[in-house]
Amino acid sequence: MDSERARSSYSLPDPPIFSSGTYVVQIPKDQIYRIPPPENALIVERHRNPSVESSQHRRSCCLRFFLPIAALLLVIILLAVLLPPLLASPKPPIVKLTTFKLAPSSHDFHIKLNIHNPNSVGSMSFKSPSHAFLSFRKHELATAKFPLIHQEHGSEEHVTLAFHAKSSSSFPKEFKRRMEDKKSKLHVAMSLKMNLPTETIGRLSMRRNVEFVVVCSFTIENWDLHLLSPCRLCRIGNLRLDMDNIIGKLRNLDAYPKVNEDFYSRTLSGGVITLASSIVMVLLFISELRLYLHAVTETKLVVDTSRGETLRINFDVTFPALPCSLLSLDAMDISGEQHLDVKHDIIKKRLDSHGNAIEARPDGIGAPKIENPLQRHGGRLEHNETYCGSCYGGESADDDCCNSCEEVREAYQKKGWALSNPDLIDQCKREGFLQRIKDEDGEGCNIYGSLEVNKVAGNFHFAPGKSFQQSNVHVHDLLAFQKDSFNISHKINRLTYGEYFPGVVNPLDSVQWRQDTPSATYQYFIKVVPTVYKDVSGNTIQSNQFSVTEHVKTAEVGRLQSLPAVFFFYDLSPIKVTFTEEHVSFLHFLTNVCAIVGGVFTVSGILDSFVYHGQKVIKKKMELGKFS
Repeated sequence: MDSERARSSYSLPDPPIFSSGTYVVQIPKDQIYRIPPPENALIVERHRNPSVESSQHRRSCCLRFFLPIAALLLVIILLAVLLPPLLASPKPPIVKLTTFKLAPSSHDFHIKLNIHNPNSVGSMSFKSPSHAFLSFRKHELATAKFPLIHQEHGSEEHVTLAFHAKSSSSFPKEFKRRMEDKKSKLHVAMSLKMNLPTETIGRLSMRRNVEFVVVCSFTIENWDLHLLSPCRLCRIGNLRLDMDNIIGKLRNLDAYPKVNEDFYSRTLSGGVITLASSIVMVLLFISELRLYLHAVTETKLVVDTSRGETLRINFDVTFPALPCSLLSLDAMDISGEQHLDVKHDIIKKRLDSHGNAIEARPDGIGAPKIENPLQRHGGRLEHNETYCGSCYGGESADDDCCNSCEEVREAYQKKGWALSNPDLIDQCKREGFLQRIKDEDGEGCNIYGSLEVNKVAGNFHFAPGKSFQQSNVHVHDLLAFQKDSFNISHKINRLTYGEYFPGVVNPLDSVQWRQDTPSATYQYFIKVVPTVYKDVSGNTIQSNQFSVTEHVKTAEVGRLQSLPAVFFFYDLSPIKVTFTEEHVSFLHFLTNVCAIVGGVFTVSGILDSFVYHGQKVIKKKMELGKFS
């Protein structure tokens, strides 16, 4: 079809640069200033400075990567600092033998000990039963009971042990002979052994049951010398903890017994499999890391139960062959609500034949505000404040006045008449209505802004002429413009239903169409899908997506001419889409990494075992000559 869209036949102007500043908007009676709504400024700022959003996203990814690692390192450091003191074995007591005395009965002995608790934290309690044994050349001479003692950290206790032998006849002959010897130096070697069950209380009131084995070896030079000088420091060994039994049981549960390296057999196939599995592990780890650093979007479909809401339509359309003075925007919906010749929050920018913006001129679109438009044409109203212009038959009452061309047009619309020749209207001649149209001939127009409509099915359209309502019929008056055809070639720079959200695709952005016939009507049929977007920070964006189909209707010979306009018909879907952006938790990431490493390691081990044993079988058969 000749009137199909031609996207590259000629160059349309680039979309305008949005700004949150002030723009001039044409109003029929005068010129006023309009400020775009703040939502437009936010959208523009997001498009003009995309690096801010991307840098914030990169910063969020870096924080998500480094914060868990830093937290894990901090936990490891804390455990390394705190656990060793908590799990460290208690220091054994320092025992010194100070005095040895032979009783007059000749079979009892008295020994004094100095016991010091060297632990800096906690206490130590020696429990019963504790026994001490006095021996001579591995022959037991006498026994004693060790008393119950409780020691705080750093304290010392003096203990006297009374050893009793059954009778002196049980002593070894050598020891009896030494006891009867009256020499000054005897050199009798003896030993003291004690088993001390002990309960220690360490940091955080952790209790442990410990058994210390104390062995003291000393020499008696003279039975009359009771004081041993210097003091004999006893050796403490054979430390036994209750935890040793637990550790031993845990050791028996080891499912990974270690093999001596001397028994390892390394093969070429094993090296190749190890290298390949390592590469696979690294690639899978990088893939999992990327998933962890980037947010995952979950999609959910629900029924849209909202009521009484409005729909915001943001648009930016360029008409390269239609002047701004001819172009109007109307909106209506199935509820019967109509917005004719919408001017609120709408910005028009004049374009030359090359698509460049035209600078403001004193009497055109883009000019400063003029308080009274009639004063610039002859100044006849400067001193006549009681002027009442004629409505040229459109008066509904005798005292009605029409002081501007637009008021005459409105009066005619109420009567259902068309303003066919503005040159016959004095107000239109003074305002230069037709002259302005002639001056703008060959120009284009860039119109952009936003509409706030009811959230029901409806349409909005761009068309030349002035629109009005007559007998419940929407009418466009084109007679006053004295033109036979209008070129509605256009380019849609941007069209959105609602606020921007990440990942949204607007199918009509940068779409253009060229008119090849004298008159045509271009129609877009849009299906709007309500959408809710929730980011990782919990912020919610209420917006919409849409799909579109299009149709063009051209005038045919012998048929009525179609209205030159661009229509956007929209309908709303009852299904709402919810996008929830969320990050994978660190525990989930750690679990997946462990699964990757463990799975690849296990599979590669099975493969290596299969190859190794297969090689052994083949080699054995080759040695026996059975392999062919």
